[in-house]
Amino acid sequence: MSTDHTAAQLGGVPPFDTLTPTTLQEFAPGLRPVRLVTGEHLVTAGDAADEVFVLVEGELEILAPTEPSDDEVVLGRVGAGDTVGEIAVLAGGTRSATLRADGPVDAIGIRAEQFSELLTREPQLGTHLAAIASARLRATRFTGQLLQLFPNDTDVPVVELADRVTFVSLAAGEVLFHEGESADAAYVLVSGRVRILVREDEGWVAPIAEVGAGELIGELALLDDGTRSATVVAARDSVVARLPRDDFESLVTSHPTAMLGVIRTIVARSRDTRDAFRRSRSDHRAIGLVPIGPDVDLRWLASELTARLQTTDRARLVTSDSLEQELGVAGIADARAGEPAELRLTRWLEEAEATTDILVLQGDAVVSPWTRRCVRRVDHLVLVADVTDHPQVTELERLLIAARDLPHQRVSLVLLHPADTERPSGTAAWLEGRDVDQHHHVRRDRPDDLDRLARHLAGRAVTLVLGGGGAKGFAHLGVVRAMRELGIPIDALAGASMGALLAAIGVARDGPADELVPTIARLYYRGLDYTVPVTSMLAGRHLAGRIGEAADGRNIEDLWLPFVCVSTNLTRSRVQVHRRGPLTLALRASASLPGVFPPVPYGEQDLLVDGGVLNNLPVDIARGLNPTGIVIASDVAPLLGPRAKSDYGLSVSGTSVLARRLTPGMKAPRVPALMATLMRSLMVAAAEQRDRGIAAGLADLHLQLDLRGVSILDFDVCEPVVDQGYEEAIGRLTEWFATT
Repeated sequence: MSTDHTAAQLGGVPPFDTLTPTTLQEFAPGLRPVRLVTGEHLVTAGDAADEVFVLVEGELEILAPTEPSDDEVVLGRVGAGDTVGEIAVLAGGTRSATLRADGPVDAIGIRAEQFSELLTREPQLGTHLAAIASARLRATRFTGQLLQLFPNDTDVPVVELADRVTFVSLAAGEVLFHEGESADAAYVLVSGRVRILVREDEGWVAPIAEVGAGELIGELALLDDGTRSATVVAARDSVVARLPRDDFESLVTSHPTAMLGVIRTIVARSRDTRDAFRRSRSDHRAIGLVPIGPDVDLRWLASELTARLQTTDRARLVTSDSLEQELGVAGIADARAGEPAELRLTRWLEEAEATTDILVLQGDAVVSPWTRRCVRRVDHLVLVADVTDHPQVTELERLLIAARDLPHQRVSLVLLHPADTERPSGTAAWLEGRDVDQHHHVRRDRPDDLDRLARHLAGRAVTLVLGGGGAKGFAHLGVVRAMRELGIPIDALAGASMGALLAAIGVARDGPADELVPTIARLYYRGLDYTVPVTSMLAGRHLAGRIGEAADGRNIEDLWLPFVCVSTNLTRSRVQVHRRGPLTLALRASASLPGVFPPVPYGEQDLLVDGGVLNNLPVDIARGLNPTGIVIASDVAPLLGPRAKSDYGLSVSGTSVLARRLTPGMKAPRVPALMATLMRSLMVAAAEQRDRGIAAGLADLHLQLDLRGVSILDFDVCEPVVDQGYEEAIGRLTEWFATT
C-alpha cells in the first residue's frame, strides 16, 4: 500500500480530516499501514510507547491483567475513527494496557516524533485529541477500579457501567455532597483524594477519614435509604464517577458478589477508622513546597527533604526544570489547560505519583501555571518562609490560596532559621492571617530538624503523650531517656498537668539532654508554698514563678517541637486545648490541681484547673494532630483507684480512727486516705476518657508505669522516680521498637 494511499485514509478520519492535503502529504512518509486478524495484539502492556494508531476499520479490546491471577479482562473498546496510544506517547514510558483485535482491524501507525511535530503544527488537532484521550483514560481507569472493588465477580458489567456513569471533576475544596442531603447516587473516586468531614456544634472538625483513588463513596446512604451522614470534599483536584441510585441498586441486586464487595468495604471502614485513615493517607501522596518570601532557599530544602524521605519511602522530587529535562519540552511545566502539552504533563505526573509513595512538587517563587498546579494537585501544601523576611501574608499567597471555608487540604508552614538560632521568637506574627494546620521550625545545618520535618510530611512522626500524676510524672523523664537511648525520635508532644510541664519545659524546648532532669528538679524543689486554704492549699506563687522563669516569655508556638496541652475549663465544663499563646499560662493552668493550686483566670471570666480532671492522657488530641503517625503514651495514673481494705460501715469517725492508731494494743479500721479519695474522685471522668482512647487504639504504645510508693505531692524526690520510670519503660520500648 502506498504512502499516498495511507495519507488519504488518514485524511478521511475525523479529526484528521481537518488537515490540508499539503500537510498530509508532508507527513505521509511517517505513516505505516497496520492490519490485524482476530486475537492479534496491536500493542502489549509494558511495550515501549513509540507509535500512535488511528483505527480506520474494525474494533479493538482494551485489556489489562487482573490480580491475583494474570488473566486479562476487557476494560473497554475502541472502534473505527478512534486514535489510540497517544497518551502513552505523549507521556513517554511504556504502554499501560494491551489492545487486541476483535475481528479484522485496519489501522494507521504514526511515529511518536512525527505525531508530536504534527500536534505542534496543528494545535487545534491536539486540543481535540486531548479531550477524547482524557475521557477514554477516565473510563478505562474506572473500569479497572471496578474490577478491584469486585475482584470475585467477573460477571460485573464493568464496561456497561462505564458507559452509564457520569464523570464529575472537582476542584480542590469543592464539595461532592453535604451532610444531611438525600442520597441519590454512589461514587467511585477515579483520581485525586477526598476527605470525609462531620459537623459539630462549633463547626467543622478534623476529617474522620480520607479516601484515595479507586474507593467507593456514598454507598451506605443508598443501602439504608437515608441521608448523607457526612460531607465529602475534594482534598485536591479530583474526578469521581457518579453511579445513579437505580444503576447502583441494579448492580447489587443482580450481582450478589458485588453486594458482598460493598459490604466488605463498609465493614473494613468501620472496623478501625484510624487505620483506614492511615492507609489512605499513606498511599501515593503528593506534597507541594511553595516559597512565600524572596529569600527562601527552597531548592536546598526540597533536595534535603526528598533525600530523607527516600530512606523510608519511594520519594521523587519534581521541579519545573526537571520536567523540561525529563520530557524534552521547553516550558512544559507551564502548559495550560486544553493544550496537548498539558495532557502530556498531566499524564506524566499521574504516572509519577502512581509509581512513588511520595511525590514532592517544588513550586516556583512566582505565580506561574506550574506553581498553581503544585497547589491544586497536592494533598499536603507546605508554605516555606525565611524568618529573616517580613511575616506579613505575601501577594503570592493571596493569589495562590483561596479562602479555605472547609479544611479540604492539609497546609503546613515551615519557618527556616539561621543555624545558630537559640530559640524561635515572633512565630505568632507568622501564623497571623494564615490558616495552617501545623507549623515547623527548621534550622539550617541541623539534620535533626530536617529529619523531624521529613517524618511529619511522610506521616511517620512520633508524638509522645505525657499524662498527669503529680510527682509520679517525674517517671516520664525516664521514658524520654529510654527513647533517646534506643533512637526513637520525639517529633511532637502532648500533655496534661505534670505531663504538660515536663513535655514543654523538658523536651519541646530542645535543650541539652544532660540538663533535662536538673531543669525539672529545680522547677519543683521546695516549691510547695502552703497558705490559708481560702482557695487552695498552696498559693502557687513558687510554681508560677519557676514556670515563668523556665518559659522565659515564650509562646507555645515558639517551642522547637510542636506541642499541645490541655486544662479543664471549670466555667464551661469542657476540655480547654492550648495550641498557641503564652506558655506560662497554659502550663500553670494545666497543672492546677483543684484544691491544691488556685484556679487560673482565663479570658474575661473563665477559670481553668488541672487538665487531668477531664483528660489526663490526651491521646485523642495527639491522634487528631498526628493521624497517620505513631503515638506513644506514658501514663503514671493507676488503672484502679483506692480499694476498700475493710468493711468499716457507713460512717467513719476520724477522731476514733486516729485515737486507735495512737493507742498501743488497739487496732484501727483500715479506711481510705483523704487525699487519695479526693484525687481519684476528681479524675474519674479522665480515667474513663483514658480507657476509651486506649481501647480505641489511639495510642500505638501505652506505657502504664506502676509507681507504687511514690506520692503525687512528693516533688522533692526527682531522680529516683526518673530512674524507676526508665527501668519500667526500657524493656517495653525495646520490644515494641524491634517490631515496628
